[in-house]
Amino acid sequence: MPNTPLNFSRCGFTLIESVTTLCILSLMVATALPRMSTSLAQEKAKSTATSLAHFISEAKSIAIIRNQKLWIKISLGDISQGIPWSLALASSVEQASQPAHQLLFYQGSDNIQLESGYLYDQIMLDGIKGKISNGHLLLNSAETRVPDLKVISSYDAARIRVCAVEEAIDGFPQC
Repeated sequence: MPNTPLNFSRCGFTLIESVTTLCILSLMVATALPRMSTSLAQEKAKSTATSLAHFISEAKSIAIIRNQKLWIKISLGDISQGIPWSLALASSVEQASQPAHQLLFYQGSDNIQLESGYLYDQIMLDGIKGKISNGHLLLNSAETRVPDLKVISSYDAARIRVCAVEEAIDGFPQC
């Protein structure tokens, strides 16, 4: 076998090709990351709204099973101070603030603010007729591009629904 020098000009990538590839990949990641964080925040808001609707529906079922009037007390909390909002179900509004008397409890998630459209921040559940107070809970996300969602209840129809405030999004119609 003859002694021939190795030809390294055809092996691997040049430095310019590697840098160009890294620049293109970093641009792709930089454009995809904000979209991904917005999508995650939107999914979190949708999940929270759905969970709230299920909480109220379950509370209504408990009132019907017990055949008595129950109350959900809404504590709005303060996100800026790290105090989460919550909902507590009890036989009376006074008992809702005492953990020993709570029948059901739901604590809010981070970066989602709750605004109450219920009188005195209370939801009345009639266990005899299955009726629920008129009002709504508005969910605001800390992300500016995430649409607001509402959980609405109506007394006459005894219905609970979730809708989007500005425009319809993934399974939630516009209010």
